[in-house]
Amino acid sequence: MSAAAVQPSVGAYLGVLRARRETLAVAGVLALAGATRTLVLLLTPGYRPLFDAGDYARHAASIAAGHGYPASVIAAGGGPSAFRPPLYPYLLGGTYAIAGHGAGRVLGLLLGVVVVLLIWMVARAVWDPRVALIAATLAAVFPPLVVLDASLLSEPLFLVIEVALVATVLRARRSPELRWALFAGVLCAAAALTRENGALLVIPALAGVATRQRLRKPAVLLVSMLVTLTPWALRNADVFGSLVPVSTQTGYTLAGLMNDRAQSYPGYEATWLPPSLTARYRGVLRDRRLNEAELDARLRSGAVAYAEAHPLYTAKALALNTLRIAQILDPAPVERRVAAAEMGLKPGWSGLLRWSWLVLAAAALAAWALLPAARRGLPSSVWLMPVLLLLTAALAGASERYSAPLYPFTVLLAATLIARARTG
Repeated sequence: MSAAAVQPSVGAYLGVLRARRETLAVAGVLALAGATRTLVLLLTPGYRPLFDAGDYARHAASIAAGHGYPASVIAAGGGPSAFRPPLYPYLLGGTYAIAGHGAGRVLGLLLGVVVVLLIWMVARAVWDPRVALIAATLAAVFPPLVVLDASLLSEPLFLVIEVALVATVLRARRSPELRWALFAGVLCAAAALTRENGALLVIPALAGVATRQRLRKPAVLLVSMLVTLTPWALRNADVFGSLVPVSTQTGYTLAGLMNDRAQSYPGYEATWLPPSLTARYRGVLRDRRLNEAELDARLRSGAVAYAEAHPLYTAKALALNTLRIAQILDPAPVERRVAAAEMGLKPGWSGLLRWSWLVLAAAALAAWALLPAARRGLPSSVWLMPVLLLLTAALAGASERYSAPLYPFTVLLAATLIARARTG
């Protein structure tokens, strides 16, 4: 055999060897992700879903029993509900029906492992195998992600959709095929059907798939999103007799922040409170003639009127809660206790979560400032995703779990800095 024939064979063999090594490394990281999340499950055997987690469990139990969505607990007269966007309740309900109620937290574990894989895929497509492996490893052991995945909350599913959307937008930009834009539209709808503010992801997604030559991709994305949302919107129109595209929670959420009691909360201005505790909304919440959609409209109107009458407070509330979600400022003790209860945190865990987040966030900011290749790796429109989600979450209070949509982007940026430091 000639030397010319041997050389390509050796190159091909080395290429296969590198691919196998990378596959084994990724499999090891995914196993690590599963192990860390399993450890949290083992350390919290007495976990009880409370507050939002408890309400998701209530919906899932009703769905698993074949009763669909349970009656509203927001409207005084009960009746149909669309307060919770449907994707996570139905996924959790399906899990209950197939594997029992005890499998709900295992679902979160599996979703967390999928997020780690998707983060690796995004980093691998944008940077190089070393950065991708570091990013996946960080996601596998990052305490806020690990603990969140052990709860009965919608964030683990939302993170799967968010990172999958980033990967799909990247593929849509590079491929002439319209199917990737179609998939991106479906994922935008899925984001909205998981968390109401997820609908905003369509804005950076449209910008991400658009090209100067063609607008077909944005059109396909938008149409596929609307088509995917249509069945749930039709269900809501049928039960409420009015248009409710996704959820009836906007008014309730805004009302909890736009009131005198929240504005003057002792020591923690702009702390979200249940609207039933405020004089401004107590009367409308007690009106048994209103169904949930009508109640949502009344609360939303009242909250918008309050915001217009108090513009400085509205701006201050947005700023304060943004800093609290980013854990730069402390939230009110009541919000901290609620967040801990929802995630089943043991005493002392909150400090670990906060400091691990602050360290990783500092590394991500350093990467953004010092490494142009890091911030240019993803399209500028994609970086808008966490910004939009953070700002809108600030209108819902200051729970530390609202920072979850920032985690994948923080991990990706921090991985580029670590990779650069290792190579000098």
